[in-house]
Amino acid sequence: MLQISLAAEPIAHVGGFPITNSLLATWFTMAVLFIFSWLATRNMTLVPSGLQTMAEVIVGGMYDFFKTVTGEKYINKFFPMVGSIFIFIITANWMGLLPGFSTIGFFHGQEFTPLLRGATADLNMTVALALIAVVSIQYFGFALLGFHYSSRLLILKTLFFFSWVF
Repeated sequence: MLQISLAAEPIAHVGGFPITNSLLATWFTMAVLFIFSWLATRNMTLVPSGLQTMAEVIVGGMYDFFKTVTGEKYINKFFPMVGSIFIFIITANWMGLLPGFSTIGFFHGQEFTPLLRGATADLNMTVALALIAVVSIQYFGFALLGFHYSSRLLILKTLFFFSWVF
């Protein structure tokens, strides 16, 4: 019977460091993004064509969308990080849908170990991205709004109300 593992399976070891199938998929995703960005920006022109047009539509569309959410004042501060995380996550998720992900691998006795597993299927990746997001939100909150941002973190009136009720 086929076993489905929740944890990422190690497929190799380098100096005692396990290389898991989700880590391999993460490296593959990063390589695809690096190659695409290099090809799109190596011969940039004022009037774009080819991959440069596609890259400008993607980044420009995201920039305009995020600008409507945050406003003109703050978009330049955090768009590089938020846009990068968004593009990485969507690319990793889409690559997990490609044929071969979770289907090409090898057997160890009765157990099947896929060679590639979706990068965001590993809990370590989702926790790391969540920690980056939470820390970044706090950093940008204090950096852009000052100490006044702390009043949004903890609303004492609400806490006093709930402590009075219960």
